[in-house]
Amino acid sequence: MKKILVVDDDKASCELLSEILATQGWEVLTANSPEKALILSDRHKFDLVISDINLEAGL
Repeated sequence: MKKILVVDDDKASCELLSEILATQGWEVLTANSPEKALILSDRHKFDLVISDINLEAGL
């Protein structure tokens, strides 16, 4: 299964994108901070990353 990482500090945006992508057959992991995104990227191989470009803490 293809895997996507969604990075956004807005929890509702992560949930919405996750639901939409999951219905299309993607495995979706989410991160609400740059730190969590980096941890997940060390542990998993992603086929695609969707990221908010205006994160509070920066990435």
